[in-house]
Amino acid sequence: MIRLDSAGHNNNIFNFCNEKGIDFYITLAKNAAIKETIAHLSEAQWIKLNKKYNDNKAREYAEFIYASNDENCKAMRAVVIRWRNQKQLELFKNEYCYHVMGANNLEQSSEQILEIHAGRMGSENYNKELKEGYNIEWMPSNDFTKNTNYFYLGIIAFNCVEFVKRFFIGKEVVSYQIKKFCHWFIKTSGKLIKTGRRYFFQVITATDRTFEMFTNIRRRMQYAW
Repeated sequence: MIRLDSAGHNNNIFNFCNEKGIDFYITLAKNAAIKETIAHLSEAQWIKLNKKYNDNKAREYAEFIYASNDENCKAMRAVVIRWRNQKQLELFKNEYCYHVMGANNLEQSSEQILEIHAGRMGSENYNKELKEGYNIEWMPSNDFTKNTNYFYLGIIAFNCVEFVKRFFIGKEVVSYQIKKFCHWFIKTSGKLIKTGRRYFFQVITATDRTFEMFTNIRRRMQYAW
C-alpha cells in the first residue's frame, strides 16, 4: 500500500502501482479536468460523512472516475470531500473547499478510502513532533557525523518515550506530545526510598492524573515480571 500527498500525482507512480498490484491512496492535484468534474457534480451526489470521520466543518463526499491524459494509465476512483469556506464569502467566489483522493482499490467504500488516506497524517505528525518536540530540526554542528549522531539520539529518545507511553502507561496518553508528557509525568517530583530490602518511589505533590500514570506503570510492570 502507498499513501502520498499531491506530490505523488504522477502517471509513472500510478502505472507502477497498477503493474505491481499495489493499492495506492494519493491526493490528486486539482487540475482543470478535476475542477471541471467537481463543478458538474449535482447536489444529490454529495453525501454527508459519517460522524466517525466528520468534524465541525460538516464535510460531505462524492465519488467519480478520473482518467489522466496518459492513455496507458488506468482510470481510478476519485473521492472528493468538501466543506464550506469559513472565510467571508463575499470576498471569495468559492463557496466550498475541496480535497481529492485517488485510489485503485475497487472493493472498499468511499469512507474506507478516506480513512486509509488520512492515516498518512499520522506519519506527518510524528515528523513534526520529532522536529519541534525533540529539536531535531536544529543541527548542532557543521560536521555531518556529529549531526548524524545528534539525529540518532533524538530518534532513540522519541522511541523510548513512545514505548513507555504505549506499553506502560496506557492509550490515554499516546496522543500526548513530549511537552505535555513532560508536564504531567517526567517533571514530577519524587524520591527513591530504601526500607530494608525493598525500594519505594514516593511521588510528591502529584495530581490525580500523574498519580494514575505511575499507578498504571507499577501495575503493568508487576504483570510483566
